[in-house]
Amino acid sequence: MTKATQTLKITAEIKRGDKPLTEVSVREPKAGDLRGLKLFDIMQADVDAMATLLPRITTPPLISEDVYEFNLADCAAAAVIIADFTAPSSSSPTA
Repeated sequence: MTKATQTLKITAEIKRGDKPLTEVSVREPKAGDLRGLKLFDIMQADVDAMATLLPRITTPPLISEDVYEFNLADCAAAAVIIADFTAPSSSSPTA
């Protein structure tokens, strides 16, 4: 996957119909996806901020209740992916 899309492997049991959901694609958020959120909260891996953001940027879409049911490992993995999107790329100009 490219940096614009990453895969989140889910170890907590999340059901979609009869099938368990074991992974979702997470795309890089755009400015509109962050509406109503504070970038500071996202970068601190605030669970409420992640529960708002992840449903906007995952395929198939998670719902906020899914995020609140994550175990600690899944929550940390999601936070790492989101943090990776905020990291400057090596081709970014420096001041």
